[in-house]
Amino acid sequence: MNENTSTSDASNQIVVVVEDEPLIRELEIMLLEDLGYRTVDFTTGETALRYLEQRAGEISVVFSDIRMPGSVDGLVLARTIAKRWPWIRVALLSGHAQPEDLALPREMRFIRKPFSPAEVIGTLSEWT
Repeated sequence: MNENTSTSDASNQIVVVVEDEPLIRELEIMLLEDLGYRTVDFTTGETALRYLEQRAGEISVVFSDIRMPGSVDGLVLARTIAKRWPWIRVALLSGHAQPEDLALPREMRFIRKPFSPAEVIGTLSEWT
């Protein structure tokens, strides 16, 4: 886990990034921190879930890959968040899945990989 802090206006908001591919995770972190968000990152859904169990009240957004190793993939993580911490916004990212096949709750967003910075910015601006 890495916790990184920025000094802009969004710095009071923590975004959890869950991605098992190191280059994609770093790209997401750089983009979010450039926008002023604090980030905490994980490589599995299980570790992200353990973090949320202790600090969910501090989290505003989760960006998660859908396909990840382990028993908690992005869909399981998103559905768990929706049930236990409904105030946390979730964006699921995938280069393989189709949004219409995911049956996501209305408040969740799907971002197709490869994504553009504008897509991430647009998703965050809908929620703030």
